[in-house]
Amino acid sequence: MLLRFILFGCLGILWEVAFGAIKGIVFKRNFDLRGESSLWMFPIYGLVGFIYPIIAHQVVSLPWLWRGAVYIIVIYIFEYLFGALLARIGVKAWHYTGKLAIFKGRLNLAYAPLWFLVGLGIEWLYPWILAVS
Repeated sequence: MLLRFILFGCLGILWEVAFGAIKGIVFKRNFDLRGESSLWMFPIYGLVGFIYPIIAHQVVSLPWLWRGAVYIIVIYIFEYLFGALLARIGVKAWHYTGKLAIFKGRLNLAYAPLWFLVGLGIEWLYPWILAVS
C-alpha cells in the first residue's frame, strides 16, 4: 500500500510538471519546458492509490463515457476539499483564474475534459501500479 501511495504521488507530480511545460508551449509559445508543482500535491496524488479502487468498484459496469463523467465529479470534489483544507492552514497550492474558475479559484471547469481523460488513464495505469506494488 505504501509503495502504491509513493508511485501515485511521484507520477502525479511528474504529470503536473509535464502538463505545465506542455501548456507553456501551447498557450505561451514558451519552449523552456518549465512546469511546476507543490510538494503539497504529493500526498494528494498518492491518495489516488487508495481512493481509485473504491470508485472503480462502483463504476466498473458503466460505459466508459459515464465512468469518465464520474471521475470528473470525484476529482472536482477532492480538488475542492483539499483546496479548502490547505487554505485553512494558509497554503494555496493552486489557484485557477479565468471565466471558468469557480469556488475562489479552487476549481476550473475548463479542465473537465482533462479530468475525464485522467480518470480513464488511471483505469489503464492502475493494473500496472498494482502489479509493481
